[in-house]
Amino acid sequence: MADETTQQLTTARAAVEEWSVAVDGWTEVFGPEEAAEKLGSFAVDTLVWRVAPGIVKQSENAPDIACVRATCEVGAPAQAVFDAYWKQEAKWNRSTVSSLQVLEDGNTQIVYEQHKTLSAATPRRDLLLARQSETDSQTGAIRVWGCSCTSPKMPKQKDFVRAVMYYTGLCVTPLSPTSCKATLLSCFDFTGWIHVKFYEVEKATVGQRLGRIKELALASVGITTSKAPTPTPKPISQFIHTTSSDTYRAYLQAVKEAKDDDDDDTTEQDKPSVVYRAPAAQPQPEPLLPAAGSETVLACGKCKTPGTGRFCSTCGTRLAQCCAACFFAEPTGRFCSGCGARLTPQ
Repeated sequence: MADETTQQLTTARAAVEEWSVAVDGWTEVFGPEEAAEKLGSFAVDTLVWRVAPGIVKQSENAPDIACVRATCEVGAPAQAVFDAYWKQEAKWNRSTVSSLQVLEDGNTQIVYEQHKTLSAATPRRDLLLARQSETDSQTGAIRVWGCSCTSPKMPKQKDFVRAVMYYTGLCVTPLSPTSCKATLLSCFDFTGWIHVKFYEVEKATVGQRLGRIKELALASVGITTSKAPTPTPKPISQFIHTTSSDTYRAYLQAVKEAKDDDDDDTTEQDKPSVVYRAPAAQPQPEPLLPAAGSETVLACGKCKTPGTGRFCSTCGTRLAQCCAACFFAEPTGRFCSGCGARLTPQ
């Protein structure tokens, strides 16, 4: 392992140790009214964030780099939570990661991830992550810390933007032989241009990841969590409010209330009947030339040959400026208004 990666891991370890227990300066990701619903669906107890100190953002207009922390109690041993985190990231991080490859395993694990497409307007992200773990022999507490790294085994890939994980970690503290408290920490930067809403979505996703780690840990000891069936999968972005989404929700609510008022105050006899009216027939343009076989004689403007048809019998020239398909007058334009055929310049 390179000396630079070793130094970065040392810095990440110190950050995880500090911010996993820090009390002041945190802000809840969700407001009080929606926290119970959202955190309950994630199966976590708290989800907070703060501006990551000491990390310089890309530009003045870029959002601040956030340190996000989620916590929950798990009715499974601490080792079960660690195993779920260390060995099953493809499952608990499936909302973000499309493919995952472990390049090196052991006490220092090197993992390469390719992330799912965020939008058609932004390139895909990938991440090269180094992480280490340690178990306290006296308390049984387990701590994992990691950060972005470089490796000759996985140089930067074409058509991908390499994201940065300043530090991430998992702290598992035993509460009893069969239960523990888990804390997941993440300080992540997409890098490059990206819509600010994805930074807000990332904050909520940290809570979703810890909830899945909890489910995997419980399943490993034979405990399954029952959930009400959901007919339609709900994306994580529904939990992030934007000005446009709030306006649309307010519009839908107003329409619903207006409909309810109409249903309450209006009887069936008072409601106006719906009358269908057929659209008026569109007037058709008059043909410029007479039908084929007419006795009207026209002279060809090119060779002066007289004729009664639509084209000159000598040179094939049209006898007037008209559509060759239906012979309606079309002195200008690209398409015939009578039949829609493309007009050929004379």
